[in-house]
Amino acid sequence: MDILKEISKQNIQGIIFVIGPSTNYLHSVFLEDSKKVISLTLPIICFNINQNLGLDEISCPRFLWSVGAIHMPLTTEDVTFTLCNIAADARINESTGSFFFRRNYPYDDPLRY
Repeated sequence: MDILKEISKQNIQGIIFVIGPSTNYLHSVFLEDSKKVISLTLPIICFNINQNLGLDEISCPRFLWSVGAIHMPLTTEDVTFTLCNIAADARINESTGSFFFRRNYPYDDPLRY
């Protein structure tokens, strides 16, 4: 099945990758489908199982390093924060590089109130 047709049928508004030690060893079909998804302008979020903030160069596949994706730890707080704060046009404005949300300051973190 063509992944792009499936995305348009389901009205998907963003793509989530879960990044872990075995992510680099996924099947070639996954790689092909992922590259098709990256060609879209949907927001991409990479959640790191090892709870690394930012790009996990050891586990994250190289094709996700510079596609304008948000790289965040896989924790309940960070997942909630990221899903609430990612903009629908995040990759239209920033289509290269890798990013993360800073949650260091109580005054810019809505989950701390």
